Amino acid sequence: IAGLPHAQSLALENLAVIAERRRQYGLALERYLQAVSGLRRIGQASMLGTMAHNLGYLYLRLGDVAQAAAMARFAESLFKRGLAAPVVAQGDDLRARIAARVGRNEEALSALSHAREIRRASGDQVADGDELEARLALDDGDVRGARLALDRARGVDPAPRAKAEYALVEAEWMRANGEGAAEVLVAAREALALCRASGDEDFVVEAHLLVAEVARVIGDRELLLAHVEAAGALRDAMLREVPDSHRSMFLG
Repeated sequence: IAGLPHAQSLALENLAVIAERRRQYGLALERYLQAVSGLRRIGQASMLGTMAHNLGYLYLRLGDVAQAAAMARFAESLFKRGLAAPVVAQGDDLRARIAARVGRNEEALSALSHAREIRRASGDQVADGDELEARLALDDGDVRGARLALDRARGVDPAPRAKAEYALVEAEWMRANGEGAAEVLVAAREALALCRASGDEDFVVEAHLLVAEVARVIGDRELLLAHVEAAGALRDAMLREVPDSHRSMFLG
C-alpha cells in the first residue's frame, strides 16, 4: 500500500462503507485499515482523522470497545496538526459513544457538550449527539432532560438515519413519560418503519424490542413473540457476518 494516493484511500473508504452496509464486517475492517494505512503515508491529517473515527465506530458496533478507543486516541494525536472543527467534534462524539457503551454517562455527556460547542462555534447546526444525550438522560431517569435534548434535535437533520433514531428515542421517551400504551405502540411502530427505511439494522433490532416491550405491557402475547423473534432473527443474521475474532464482543 506504500504511496497509496488520496483517491485510492477514498475508494477504499467507500468500499468499506458498502461492505458494512452489506454486513461484510470483516471486509469493511480490512478496507478501513488499508485506507488508514495509506493515508498515514501521505499525511492527510483531517481525512485520516475522519477515517480513524469511522473505523472506531465500526469497532464499537462490533463490541470492540478497546479498539474503538484506540482509534479515538490515534485521531486525537493528529489534532496538533490543526484538524477541521467537524473532525474534532466527531472525535468527541465517538468518545461519548464509547463512554456510554461502558456506562460512563457523565463522561459521555461531557464529550457531547464539547462536541456541541465546537459545532456551534463553526456554525454547524447538525444535531449529532442530541439523541444520545436523550438516551443517557432516560437511563438516568431524567425525563425532562431527555425532552430538552429531543427538542434540540427535532427536524435538524433530515437524513433517514437521524430521523429513525429520533423517532426511536421519542417513542422511548413517551414510554418513560407514562404516555398511554396505545399511543406508545403507534410511535414504536412508526419508529420501526423509519428504522427499516434507514438501513440501520441495530436500530431495527432496538425498535423490534421496543414494540415487544409495549406488547408485553398491553398483554398482546402474539405481538410480543413476533417482534422478539424478528429481533432475534436479525441479530443472528448480523452475527453470522461478524469475524470470529469479534463474535464474543458482539454478543456482549
